[in-house]
Amino acid sequence: MLLAQATSYLATAPKSNRAGGAYWAAAGDVVAKGALPVPNHLRNAADRRMKHHGIGVGSKFPHDFAGHDVDQQYLPDELATRRYYLPTDQGYEKTIAERMAWRAGQREEAREHGRTPRNPVPGFQGDGMGASGKITKVREESRRKLADTEKRDAE
Repeated sequence: MLLAQATSYLATAPKSNRAGGAYWAAAGDVVAKGALPVPNHLRNAADRRMKHHGIGVGSKFPHDFAGHDVDQQYLPDELATRRYYLPTDQGYEKTIAERMAWRAGQREEAREHGRTPRNPVPGFQGDGMGASGKITKVREESRRKLADTEKRDAE
């Protein structure tokens, strides 16, 4: 019964090829332009000295901003103005188009007036991703110590 309902819904839902078109346009850019460099602010500065060259500097964590959205370049410089997904006014794509327009308006307003990041978790101080890295490091160190102890005990 559920499969029949899902089939009926999909058969009667508004259709669009915009997502597929976006995919093929992006793939076409990859074929035409090759591997382009990731913007410096999105790169991982594995060594603190890399920051002196602008790597990993200026990245904005979207979840620290209202609406979990921030004006930030994600594509390589050569493609910065490229827009791949252009929704239609049909079906749910209309809602997506409205959301995209609202976010663009919010980013424009933020550019004009400035926007202060908000802390997404009240009382939390620090970088959640950084904390996860530290936790992983401690866990791996503990595993290494345990393996060394087991190795010594086996001898």
